[in-house]
Amino acid sequence: MSRELSLERELEQLNALNASVDLLLSAVARVNENVNAAKSSTDNSAALLEDWISILNQTRFANNALRNPQWKGTLDDTEDEMDSVLRKRAQLEAELLAVEAENERLEKNLVPVTSPKKTPKRPRR
Repeated sequence: MSRELSLERELEQLNALNASVDLLLSAVARVNENVNAAKSSTDNSAALLEDWISILNQTRFANNALRNPQWKGTLDDTEDEMDSVLRKRAQLEAELLAVEAENERLEKNLVPVTSPKKTPKRPRR
């Protein structure tokens, strides 16, 4: 009987140990879930922080533009862009005229080339 009692006590100890291991495994699983939740929260916080930094930078730029006495608004910016485009167009048109004039000058200097007279071929032997 003492062997039976000893085996029953050992079985109870093993069952208690199994219960402890099960609790440990469930605790590890909860820790893993909590770590994943913390990582997700950190990623979301980083994204929000990036958005906030972008908003602050845009606000700073707008504030500086509004306080700049030389800035006349988007109308002047558009006019400056149009002036730049018109200057570039005039430059390209001048270059085109120069190239066309050079082309005409070179065409006048060309000598017409006449093709040589063809001589009949001798038959092969």
